[in-house]
Amino acid sequence: VLVGEINRLGTDIVITVRMVDVEKGVAEFSTNEKAKNIEEIDKTVKTLVDKLTVRITGKRSLAGETGASDYYLR
Repeated sequence: VLVGEINRLGTDIVITVRMVDVEKGVAEFSTNEKAKNIEEIDKTVKTLVDKLTVRITGKRSLAGETGASDYYLR
């Protein structure tokens, strides 16, 4: 299961995600990214998608090579 949260820290926006093994009840992977403002959210989410893709598949995501809305559909 993928669990996440978005928090505002001053003017920064911090997005945190964790992959949880529900059978074992433990977090297998966790990462976070910080956006300086709301305009940087797309770039920040793409970075998180890349990190998760590498963790899950061992390969780099194609998110940076597609249109801004394409990675939401994957």
